[in-house]
Amino acid sequence: MKEEKIVIGLGKVVFINEKQEKLAALNILTEKYAGATAFEYREESLSKVQVLKIEIKEMTGKKAGY
Repeated sequence: MKEEKIVIGLGKVVFINEKQEKLAALNILTEKYAGATAFEYREESLSKVQVLKIEIKEMTGKKAGY
């Protein structure tokens, strides 16, 4: 039997422009996906990266086949 999980959400996308908030978000991602806990970003690179935050208003989900 095929198992599936589905999530549908509604919300608002917000661009993160404040340096400290951008660094905090990037650190969470680098720790999760690269295992790096102390990562340094060059100022030039940091200014070129866009970080987006989704403010969730509604979220529903279902799972089938379980």
